[in-house]
Amino acid sequence: MKSTRKFFLLLWLTATANIATAQTPGWNLDTARTTVGFSIGAMFSKTDGKFTSFSGTLQTGSSSDSANFEDASVSVTIAVASIETGIGLRDEHLRGGDYFDAEKFPLIAFRSTRFKLTGEKTYSVRGYLTVKGITRETDLTATLIKRSDTHVIFKATGNLDRAAYRVGAGGIGLGREVELTFTAEFVKPNK
Repeated sequence: MKSTRKFFLLLWLTATANIATAQTPGWNLDTARTTVGFSIGAMFSKTDGKFTSFSGTLQTGSSSDSANFEDASVSVTIAVASIETGIGLRDEHLRGGDYFDAEKFPLIAFRSTRFKLTGEKTYSVRGYLTVKGITRETDLTATLIKRSDTHVIFKATGNLDRAAYRVGAGGIGLGREVELTFTAEFVKPNK
């Protein structure tokens, strides 16, 4: 009787582990080949910038057609202190309390709630973006650029209102709309 219980317990644990693995095959963000950029209008010009420190994962569910990622979910975390615009003094100002307040709010986070196929290689991605402790629903448009058995590359774009996140509330001559551009390469970990 004892060995029968052990057998069923082992069988249940094995089945549970296999189900969990089947439901969440993961891809890790390749930070060396990924860019997280932004652009914002300022007076008569445009300022481009990027974040250089981030991490993330792409998960696919068990019902996913391995070629289309339709039920995928993505999660990305960005270190605010890694902001770069090419001008050191401006970068320090952006890290400060007038803008991102990196000391108090060190991370920006995005977690998708929907990854919907809208064309042959295009997706509508909806999720929650958290900046300065404020979380809002955000929509992105993503395009599948390249896919292999071990790598996948997406380019995603979107716009957000920086004032909705209290970023640079007093920025005179600074546009409210920020254009976001992500080129993300995900890699399947070796088993």
